[in-house]
Amino acid sequence: AQAWVSPSLHRVKKSSSSLCMSEQSTSLAESRYADDEEEGEWEYVEVEALTEADFVGSEWLVGTNWNNNPNQIKETWCRLVTTEDGTNLAIWGDKAEGKWNLEVGSQFLSISKETWGGWGGKKIWAGVVDDYYYLQGTIRGWSFLSPAEVLGGWQAKRLGVDPEEAGVAPWFLEQDEQSNGEEGKGALEQAEEDGGIFGN
Repeated sequence: AQAWVSPSLHRVKKSSSSLCMSEQSTSLAESRYADDEEEGEWEYVEVEALTEADFVGSEWLVGTNWNNNPNQIKETWCRLVTTEDGTNLAIWGDKAEGKWNLEVGSQFLSISKETWGGWGGKKIWAGVVDDYYYLQGTIRGWSFLSPAEVLGGWQAKRLGVDPEEAGVAPWFLEQDEQSNGEEGKGALEQAEEDGGIFGN
């Protein structure tokens, strides 16, 4: 199971000056992670909270692993926008739409995807936000013919940002820590070689 970092800790790069945090966010920086010279130095920065402003206009590469097809990762993209009337709209790569919401207090993000006319039910990608550049969580869904249930898991990375600024996905870092001392490539090297958020 994923060991979540406290929602008040967000990973950023020390050299980064373009991080779009809320103006109300405070920065109490505490060094937590230092990589080698090639990867650069990292730290966990304690901020007040990520807000909706940090997600409006953002685009994400989303990988979904459905329970009924556990050996396949299905990738798409999702854009989070706000309409003129203040509605938080999610636009998916297959032109489907839904809504998104960030509960600032709990840092819980949910992104829905609705079917045409609602006849096919609704699915919600949701999880706790503990990283500005990467997201992950579970998918719940329901329809007229089936009750609500967990349908799978998902991971996503923010698009349109400097890859060096975003760094390696936290799930690869965890894999690297777990493989410390073992023979073979670490997850950091494998992540760079694969060039993807999930690997091959």
